[in-house]
Amino acid sequence: MLGPDRLPGVIRKVGRVYSEVRRMANGFEAEMRETFKEPLEELRGTANTIKHGFGEVDPEPSPPMRPEKAGYAKDSLTSDEQESPLLPDSPKDPDAF
Repeated sequence: MLGPDRLPGVIRKVGRVYSEVRRMANGFEAEMRETFKEPLEELRGTANTIKHGFGEVDPEPSPPMRPEKAGYAKDSLTSDEQESPLLPDSPKDPDAF
């Protein structure tokens, strides 16, 4: 048990230990912030570039998805490609699409 004569000294000691722990924690935090400052800034810059860098998005599919928009001529295709059921104007399936 702590008596009235020892209690003030123990409270002062607890206060000093608490102060030292806070000082160490603040030093550790400052060191961590300094260590990760540059990588975090680079990461934020990359994120902002991605976020704002796309601009206006084209709603049309890209040319490989739309061969007729890409300028592919039907006569430049091989006979196997011309007979493909995937082409909407294939002679074998005139009602496709």
